[in-house]
Amino acid sequence: MIREKCPDCAGEGLTAEHVERRVTIPAGVDRDVRVRLAGEGEPGGNGGPPGDCYCVIEIEEHPFLNREGRDLHCEVPITFSQAALGATVDVPTLDGAKPLAIARGTQAGDVIRVKGLGMPEVRGRGIGDLHVHVHVEVPKTLSPKAEQLLRDLAAEEQKAVSPKRSSFFSRLSDSFQPKDATEKPRDEKSKSKKESQS
Repeated sequence: MIREKCPDCAGEGLTAEHVERRVTIPAGVDRDVRVRLAGEGEPGGNGGPPGDCYCVIEIEEHPFLNREGRDLHCEVPITFSQAALGATVDVPTLDGAKPLAIARGTQAGDVIRVKGLGMPEVRGRGIGDLHVHVHVEVPKTLSPKAEQLLRDLAAEEQKAVSPKRSSFFSRLSDSFQPKDATEKPRDEKSKSKKESQS
């Protein structure tokens, strides 16, 4: 029986102490992964060795990049003229903004894959890719000159119809036409046959 208890530990033989430890986070680690710190846990009973401390990783959201496994995804807005004529735009990466070539004729919703700009594998088995989702922005306000240019372009597009657009309108027109305009209804066929027999 301990008659005079220690004022620091109250007879427990242990005192709580705040410590800080530097933790090495491996590259490519994902959320909810645990990093073990050996010997930094609770003391063992009856003078036994201490346990381990586990640090659970939580990853902050990136303002531009979304992660899917080891691949990264981002959305990049471009103008209509950049999509039609091609351009070079800056895209976000883990190492900062990098230039990316936008091909002529790029469509809204196209995904450009850039190899080697994703997340590294935790065990060092390669690096993921960056998927750039192209979003074509339509201006809400136009200057008089820009509006006239777009009207001229619209007039030009009516003259030169692309094959895809031509086939779409031909299919649309065919869907509203009867299958055989020269075919007579069944009642008229049977009626004319009876008249010829009489």
